[in-house]
Amino acid sequence: RLLTTIVVLFSVLSSYGQLYPVQATVVTTPPYYNYMAHFGDQNNHLQVIATFTDFASPSIMARLRFTIEGAGFTLRTRQDISVGTPFTLSPGVPVFVQGSDLLPYLSPNSLELVSGNVDFENLPEGFTTICVEVVKDGVASEIVSNKACSAFFLQYMQPPQAFLPFCNSVVDTSEMIQIFQWSPPQNYIPSVNSDLSYTFSLYEWIDTTNYNIFQTGQGFVYGTQTTDQVVLISKLDFAWQQGRKYVWRVQAQLTSNGLPVQMFTQNGISAPCSFYY
Repeated sequence: RLLTTIVVLFSVLSSYGQLYPVQATVVTTPPYYNYMAHFGDQNNHLQVIATFTDFASPSIMARLRFTIEGAGFTLRTRQDISVGTPFTLSPGVPVFVQGSDLLPYLSPNSLELVSGNVDFENLPEGFTTICVEVVKDGVASEIVSNKACSAFFLQYMQPPQAFLPFCNSVVDTSEMIQIFQWSPPQNYIPSVNSDLSYTFSLYEWIDTTNYNIFQTGQGFVYGTQTTDQVVLISKLDFAWQQGRKYVWRVQAQLTSNGLPVQMFTQNGISAPCSFYY
């Protein structure tokens, strides 16, 4: 019995404690956007660090093998083709694979769907894990590293919320300037090469049962685009009508490296906010 227990214990420990000549680490940094190429841009939101620790061996050529799991899908690197550019691993010298070097691995042509379904340009909200193994370059593609993973929660942004003027309030008509202010989108994290802007729209709301004015433009009196969270409208900008009801809203737009990012619920449009003048 003792011998059997020792054998079983050794087998379990071996399966969990297998040593590899390469130690891999995966690092992800926010913000996390919902398209695959985001993790291969120049801001290094994804980094793979590989260190060859076998000082008795010569340098080897290596590639990466990915497994990506998200809400309702699992992807992995295709093994029927060579993916990515091979890199050299020398004993004791860490190699950072990041940015454009990772893009070939994240292409739809390089990943196969193991389960579920996924749009590479519109990844689903939810818990996401990116795992990487280092393999020797060659036909055999021998695994030479541990399976390193990094997990994060991919969360969509909520639209801005109106602050001023207070919804359903009556504004002071003696003021020369009316201040419109709103919050930034919830869950938004500023990032290098990411730009957040807003489209502000103000309507004269004559028929308060008609919510189609936002689509038809009926009653539209003022609009502008801004990167600030405030718009100032004076009495000189248009003819305010005293006693009239007005309604306004803003739409947030996000770009990353010049490309639009569709990561807002409600298409980034705030709830309408009305007031009396």
